[in-house]
Amino acid sequence: MLDRISALFTVLEEGSVNRAAVMLRITQPALSRQMKSLENDIGGKLLERETSGVKPTGLCHSLVKSMKPVISSYEAAIADIRREARGMKSELRVGYLISAAQPLLTPALADLRESHPNLKLKLHDMSPKEQIDALSNYRREK
Repeated sequence: MLDRISALFTVLEEGSVNRAAVMLRITQPALSRQMKSLENDIGGKLLERETSGVKPTGLCHSLVKSMKPVISSYEAAIADIRREARGMKSELRVGYLISAAQPLLTPALADLRESHPNLKLKLHDMSPKEQIDALSNYRREK
């Protein structure tokens, strides 16, 4: 059902089933069947067909409002899994000394966030011994 809801979002963005079908690289009849199937599953009409395209119904607006965060979360999770499958971590854990944080770490992290906005950072204030122990434990876990 998530795929059909995502397809509905494309229909709404394009304002037309024809243009959405092109964007989704499927035929217009196949997309129309998906929209009809979604309407059947939901139990109500989602789109008003007009000569110039489609218009969302009130039920469609409610569906979009409820499902937009779900779809966004789903897409983010899939992107994370794909990055992990390619061997790319989406999380970076940084152990630091508080004395080095302001002059050295803050500018470096600002650059890192700018170049990798989707990277999740976990910062840990650690003594040098704690950093060495954490690195040793990490090596053993691999």
